[in-house]
This record gives sequence, C-alpha cells and structure tokens, in this order.
Amino acid sequence: MLDDETSARLRQPFPTLVNPHAADMQEHTDRVWIDGECAGFVPPDIAERSKKTRAAYVASYFYPMATWERLKPLARMMLFSLHQDDIYERVTPRVVRAVRERTVAVARGKATAHQAGEIHGRPTFRRLKSLAVRLPGWFNGFQSYDKDQRTGMGNLNPIKVVRRERSCSLADAREWVFRLHENDLDEFARLRRNLPDFREGHDAVENHIRHFEFVVSGRRGVDAKISRYDLGTYTDHHRLALAARVSGPGTKG
Repeated sequence: MLDDETSARLRQPFPTLVNPHAADMQEHTDRVWIDGECAGFVPPDIAERSKKTRAAYVASYFYPMATWERLKPLARMMLFSLHQDDIYERVTPRVVRAVRERTVAVARGKATAHQAGEIHGRPTFRRLKSLAVRLPGWFNGFQSYDKDQRTGMGNLNPIKVVRRERSCSLADAREWVFRLHENDLDEFARLRRNLPDFREGHDAVENHIRHFEFVVSGRRGVDAKISRYDLGTYTDHHRLALAARVSGPGTKG
C-alpha cells in the first residue's frame, strides 16, 4: 500500500467505485476456479497465496458497472493476467514477445465492426487509450517499488529506470515520475473536455471513455484494499515458473 504522502500526491479526479458483485465474485474465483478447475496447476501454498491477490476485486474496481455475467469473464481474465504477470516477470524478452503475441491473438477474437474500427483509429481516441494505460503504470511504479527492490526486479520499475537514465537520486527520480503522472493526467482531462464529434457513435465513445476513467481510478481502490505487493502475499517467481515449466533468463524455452 502507498504511504499517505505518495497517495495524496498522485492526484485522482475520477470517482473510485467497486462492483457490488465483488465479494461474491471473489468467492467464486477462490472456490470454483483456484480450488476447482485450476487445482493442481501450481503448488498448494502458491495457490493459497494467489487468493490474496484478490483478482476479482481488481476486476471489480476496474469494471464497477459490469453485471455479474459480464464481470465473470473479466474476473477470470484478471486472474489469468496476474498469474501471467507473476510467471513471466523474470523471462527473456523473446519469451515475453511470444507470450504477448499469443495472448493478444486470443484477446482480440474476431475483427471488430467497421464503425468501431474507425472510432478506435481516431487520434484523440487512440491517445486517450494510451494515457489510460500510462496513468495506472506510473501509479503502479510507486506501488511496486519496494517489492521490485526486494525481488531484484527494480530495473523494470519506472522510478528505477528514470534514476538510471537521468543519473539522479531516488528522490529526484520519484519527482520526475510524479510529473509524468501529472502531465498525463492533465492531458487526459484536456482531451476529455475537447472530444471531437463522433456523430452517431458519440454517446458510445463517451461511455467508453468513462470506463477508461474507472480503470484509472480503480488503481487507487486496488491499492487501498488489496495487498498484492506485501511480503506475505507476493509469489515466489522461481517456484511458480518451475511449476508452469517456464524458462528463466538466459535459458532456452
């Protein structure tokens, strides 16, 4: 969890909501998926620890308006995503690229309708999507910094990257990432206020962007309620990778 000072400085103008099905979906995730369908995929202690990541709650903060039927695949995808994140944190870039290609191919499914393709291709919409990904990324850099240092993955943390690239102190690197967060948030708000006319698709675009905001604000809710990066929660990557038969850095596979 972020300290109070950092949390206060990471300005968040959007409402933080949680799906009313969160608790029931977490129970479903733990009992039906982790203890049921996925039993035996990983050692029992890692399976128990994965429950503490509370994947259904993460999905519930990101998609607070989803019905039970829509939240269910989102929660399952979130469980899969967090599991993938844990497994592949230490693998080579080549393996990451291969996993990304396979995952994106599954996620995309069939081609979208022509109108939707036109909207998603508009520069303003594309930039808003990019910012909606970048903002939680800056936030997560602060969330996971201590964990990344403990696990030897600090070089992947944006704060550490800035510190290395700019040859500056940790305090200066943190300030730089704070500014990146602020600049992106201001740009998101500016684009949001000055949307071009999407004609018959405008209401759908407005609704879609509102869900971008939920994802951005959901990161704060996740930090306040979920201890993903606590010492007693975070997964032993080496054992997890061995259980999944995933090659580590410098190996073939």
